[in-house]
Amino acid sequence: MLVKPSDNPVAMLSEALERLITDPELRKRLSEHAPASMAEYAPDKIYAQWEVLLRGLGNLRISDQVT
Repeated sequence: MLVKPSDNPVAMLSEALERLITDPELRKRLSEHAPASMAEYAPDKIYAQWEVLLRGLGNLRISDQVT
């Protein structure tokens, strides 16, 4: 579960969890969308993204870095 950044992240997470516990429609909606959300983080998708990132970083030279 994601929460907005704040000065008190524990309170924000606590509020979000309380809403999840007390809101049956939210739980239902999240559970219905869970398979599609999980598919976005499947290893084949994530590995390809990491490979692109790391290959790009491997091509950087010291002079390419912004100071």
